[in-house]
Amino acid sequence: MKPFFQHLSTNGDGTGLTSLAIDVSSLGNATFVFTGGGVEDEWTLSAHALTVGAKVQFSAVGTGATGASVSTDYWVKTVPTANTFQLSATKGGAVLEGTENSSGTWTIDRQPEDFYLAGPATYDDYAVVARIVVFAQDTGAMDAGGYGNGSALSNGITLKVTTADGTELIDLTPTPITTNGMWAAYCYDTQVQSWGTGDEILMARWTFTKSYGPGLELNHDSRLVATVNDDMTHLVNHLITAEGYRTNEHY
Repeated sequence: MKPFFQHLSTNGDGTGLTSLAIDVSSLGNATFVFTGGGVEDEWTLSAHALTVGAKVQFSAVGTGATGASVSTDYWVKTVPTANTFQLSATKGGAVLEGTENSSGTWTIDRQPEDFYLAGPATYDDYAVVARIVVFAQDTGAMDAGGYGNGSALSNGITLKVTTADGTELIDLTPTPITTNGMWAAYCYDTQVQSWGTGDEILMARWTFTKSYGPGLELNHDSRLVATVNDDMTHLVNHLITAEGYRTNEHY
């Protein structure tokens, strides 16, 4: 057995929930250039703050970018500059190409993000998640009715076990986490820590071995997924870390 200690991530590299700052509201109106002096098939939106792998949708479209339509998920493929980006129709897929420069209004909106720990790639191996540790850091005193020191989340954080294609297997949070205290409804072991000055810390430890036997088992076709569906840009930092072990792996 090989222990693991990994932050839930958007792409498996363990960096997804570090310094989490997601705003699912409209990012504004973008323009599209299909060819020319810079990177081809490139969108421009001043200070868009998007990162590679971010999920977006258009709530209004004009003409020019072939295949782009409203209420359809797209993923950020590249971010050449702080003001430009390219999209893909699938996460990690080919760049979305156009046939002409954009015209009309192309309003782009940030979508909820899924952060996950995937099971092992091999069929004869599996991962056992013994617990998760939640860490939220914010300035000033934590708000009892909010998340961090802000207001309550509108949609909340959910935690589920799904297949690789997103089919739900276990819903660990039938009521989404919208306030600091709601972590205690599922894992009980929750507290806010203050050292008298500086930021306050919300800490929650959810031990699955207390309710799921040896823990949550993840095979080659399953993953532990945390979905964030709110503006959390006010937080200083936010981590969800999974701890456990993998079978058939050694040091």
